[in-house]
Amino acid sequence: FSSGITGAGAADTAAIGSVMIPVMIKEGYKPEYAAGLMAVGATVGPIIPPSIAFVIYGAMTEVSIAALFLAGFIPGFMFTLALMAVARYYAVKQNHPICIIEITWKGFLKATIEALPAIMMPLLVLGGILTGIFTPTEAAGAGVFYSLVIGLFVYRELKLERLWPILKETAIMSGGIMLLVANASLFSWILTAEGIPQKVADGIQYLTQNPYIVLFCINLLLLFMGCIMETLATIIILVPVLLPLIKSLGIDPLHFGVVMVVNLSIGLATPPVGVNLFVAAGIAKISLEKIGKAVWLFLVALLIPLALITYIPQISLWVPRLFLK
Repeated sequence: FSSGITGAGAADTAAIGSVMIPVMIKEGYKPEYAAGLMAVGATVGPIIPPSIAFVIYGAMTEVSIAALFLAGFIPGFMFTLALMAVARYYAVKQNHPICIIEITWKGFLKATIEALPAIMMPLLVLGGILTGIFTPTEAAGAGVFYSLVIGLFVYRELKLERLWPILKETAIMSGGIMLLVANASLFSWILTAEGIPQKVADGIQYLTQNPYIVLFCINLLLLFMGCIMETLATIIILVPVLLPLIKSLGIDPLHFGVVMVVNLSIGLATPPVGVNLFVAAGIAKISLEKIGKAVWLFLVALLIPLALITYIPQISLWVPRLFLK
């Protein structure tokens, strides 16, 4: 659910991890496992709509952002199943504590009603985009305004004096992203002027014209880049290089967008410098070495849906084709 609000892995790690990691440690879970679970769980964030990574990719490639959002549903669900399977394995192997909470229908109904305003926000954003009421940019504004209203007047947990620090932090973060975009646009222009994308495409096609082998090589590149670079920066730098290549091989740019974001999402929780690992380790107050050991099995499990998404395009393309005919 948090993924459907923030659209960013690090934000999900911070938002959910700051609440869940201390509680899990208190309940008897190892700190490295609790932190690792939050870090890998948040890899779903950039895949589930609305996703910042999809917005940037769509803006750079002129691929429909609404189609990218829809294309992320099934891959995100596959990621979730893979993570749940590993969590189940660890629960049995390490005899994790069982927390039993009695829930009455009355309590369930009350909690649902209280959560309804927050639950409506992803529906507002996605529904508005898919029905054509507003563009993705306008949807972001609508989502912010809706959050402001329910924070101030419904839940009353947001105070007016907090608005300025929030706006300031958002401006700094957005400014950083736009600085990346501006420099990447210049970098893209230089690459195009020098014919680098075509040379890369020609070089790879000289070695092989098999799209399966090319996708395998691109996956290795993206996984590596995701480990050492921030997701948005990687998209901005690599899209101008890789897009001409995948088009020349007849690969759908929509499908490739999902493959790219899925790869980079795994990189968010991959040692040594996955952003999610830094956030979760800071919350749990443990070293990166400890959390790194706790996430490896989760990461191996995620390679299975990655392979399926890469080599079965229909997994990504079926939902967009169903709704956007």
